[in-house]
Amino acid sequence: MIERIRTRTRESGSDDRGAVLVTVVIVMIVGFIAASVIAASVLFVIRSNDDNRDNLDAFVAAESGRDVAVSEVVNSCSISAPLTGTAPTYTATVYTTEGSQPTDHTGLTPSACPTDLTTFVVIHSIGTGPDGSTAEIDSVYRWLEPIPEQPGGTLAYFHGSVGGQKSIYKGDLVVRKGSYTCPLGATITGDLYVTNGTVSLSQDCHIQGSIYSYGEVSTTSQGLKVDGDILSEVGDIKLANNGAVVGGKIHAGGNVHLSGNGGTKGTVAGTVKAKGTVTVDAGWTVPTTQQFPSAGDPVFSPELDDVFDITAWVDLGKDSWGTTQEIRSGCLENPTSSLPGAGRLIIDYTQCTGEAVTITIGDVSLDRDVVFVVPANKTMKIKFDGSVSSAGPIESAPQLVFIHEDRDATQIDNEPAPTCESNGPDDITTTNQVAGIHARIMVYSPCTIGGSVRVNYSGQFYTAGNTINFNNGAVIDCQKMSWTPVFEEISCFIEEGQTGGGGGAPATLGDLLYQSEK
Repeated sequence: MIERIRTRTRESGSDDRGAVLVTVVIVMIVGFIAASVIAASVLFVIRSNDDNRDNLDAFVAAESGRDVAVSEVVNSCSISAPLTGTAPTYTATVYTTEGSQPTDHTGLTPSACPTDLTTFVVIHSIGTGPDGSTAEIDSVYRWLEPIPEQPGGTLAYFHGSVGGQKSIYKGDLVVRKGSYTCPLGATITGDLYVTNGTVSLSQDCHIQGSIYSYGEVSTTSQGLKVDGDILSEVGDIKLANNGAVVGGKIHAGGNVHLSGNGGTKGTVAGTVKAKGTVTVDAGWTVPTTQQFPSAGDPVFSPELDDVFDITAWVDLGKDSWGTTQEIRSGCLENPTSSLPGAGRLIIDYTQCTGEAVTITIGDVSLDRDVVFVVPANKTMKIKFDGSVSSAGPIESAPQLVFIHEDRDATQIDNEPAPTCESNGPDDITTTNQVAGIHARIMVYSPCTIGGSVRVNYSGQFYTAGNTINFNNGAVIDCQKMSWTPVFEEISCFIEEGQTGGGGGAPATLGDLLYQSEK
């Protein structure tokens, strides 16, 4: 009995013949599940790739429609209906606005062509993929109205002060906003226009043309010389004798008072008129027959409003400086070695980091035009640390154009206005190592520009405000500036600009500023 039990126990403990089958079944189940998961993943990826390809095709079609619309705006500007295409399939519509920068076409009206009031162009394009999927994009561009051929003067758009003892300014001086003080011993070889402020004349100030002022014109200092007329639209004209000489007439929209407090006789060669009263003290040579109170308003030709309009602010960025020049990007603090060469050069600082961009110009022989573009949110520092030489007369010398971007087209009082986005102020300086700068220089900035220039300066300023000092007898010599297609010409004399006619470069589409996609 005991032996039988042991035998049965041994036989029962070694009977595992079914375990292998169970293992195989489990492995098959796990493999099937894994294969199913992998297959599902592969099918999902294939399906996603198909969807992505269709979406990409639709997006490419939308961008193709946008590019066709850009070409039409630039080249023909006669778009009368939405633009369509079939290979790829798209529909593109052009919109314009005269307001601030939009983000899409919502609320805008389709337009056949931008006008001279247009500020932004929006292109709405819908692309369709082969499976019928669609993609929409709204692309926003600045519409660039270039600076027309116009008078500008060294201070084309300007409010602030510009000073420096015994400096000489050659050209018409336009002070568009704010008042103007003629520095001690300064000379202006053209006319002085102050379209919204007053004029104060310091000792030995010499205006070789005429003074056309909106507000009061006054001096108590010695040695004033005005070779032409003095006109004030609404203000008084108050001059102390002190050897003052006026070679033309005086006409005030307010009152005229020629005071005799000085020790030296003053003279007026022409008539003295006022809408109000005329008072001429002893110590002046003005015959009674030349004095006319209650004479009505003075007549300006051109009117100050016209001078104000033709020197309006123009927003400039890095757009459309042309495609035929060499372009260098980077933060070249001393770009002197890059300046020589053939063909126009753009040095683009718009990718620089930090709060300021410093541009140092050392000794260089210059034979081409160069534009330096500084981003709107950086302060622009221009430093001449060496002399600039070039061949030929200054009238045809190469141009150095310094542009501190103003990419904000927001209008103030219904007109373009400078918008300073940096901490500022900008400045331009010359060190003692500079013997001369034989180049035409244009400084454009929506910010105030300060600094000190001790050598002759030839060119122009186009700024929101100046506190520059021209020292050491520096001559500020206005020169015509031109950079097609951005501006055809900015001249130096108001009358020259009026008779020379308009024209200038055509308006054009700027860089892509913003794009939304869905």
